[in-house]
Amino acid sequence: MVASSYPMHSSRANWSQLVSCSSPREVILGSNLEHQMYCHLLCGLRNSDSIDGIRAPYAISLINVFSLLESKWEQLCDDLEHGVPSSEIFDVVMKDSVTEVFGGPQPELSRRIRVICEDNNWGGIVCKLWPNVRYIRCVTTGSMKQYYPRLKHYAGEVPLLGGDYFALECCVGINLDIMQPPETTRFVLLPTAAYFEFLPFALDEINVVEETVDISGVEEGKMYEVVVTT
Repeated sequence: MVASSYPMHSSRANWSQLVSCSSPREVILGSNLEHQMYCHLLCGLRNSDSIDGIRAPYAISLINVFSLLESKWEQLCDDLEHGVPSSEIFDVVMKDSVTEVFGGPQPELSRRIRVICEDNNWGGIVCKLWPNVRYIRCVTTGSMKQYYPRLKHYAGEVPLLGGDYFALECCVGINLDIMQPPETTRFVLLPTAAYFEFLPFALDEINVVEETVDISGVEEGKMYEVVVTT
């Protein structure tokens, strides 16, 4: 199960949040991550003119998708041309749902994408394949910061917006200024979203065990790991 789709497996999942997604429910709930990414790409390419935003929880997800595009673009074009996903997609339900999104063979679209990808210039590829995209949004702070330059390369002129910080359990922090680059991004903790504890740590200390503190015990300038209880 892919982490970003975990809440959708709940009986209380709010599917109205996903009405604007280009991929069908069967893809979002898929169990194979690589096949999910591949099918997300297929659906995104099929609806390339109607997509106005690209979102993911974290930057690494989009880096993986664009890397897959670089390595599999010929196969993706073949699938669009024939109107059916590759035989490598063994999940029948997922495959059938993508075939329905295709709405039959798409030879003209396939040719247009081939011309773009054959150039082998992946800088600004987002603008080239999805001309109406207005933004890309994901978390690019912390460990995700290392992927920011490469994501900017793919994005070209498309703005990169910062995402809110989510864990599987809850929303941890809200990004109050999504236009800021990673180095100046600040999150506001939602203390009512769950019970948060904070475990002090320092990069230069090894195997030092300290007790957690609640939000009232957090000190400015110190680093903490967040412990979430729901």
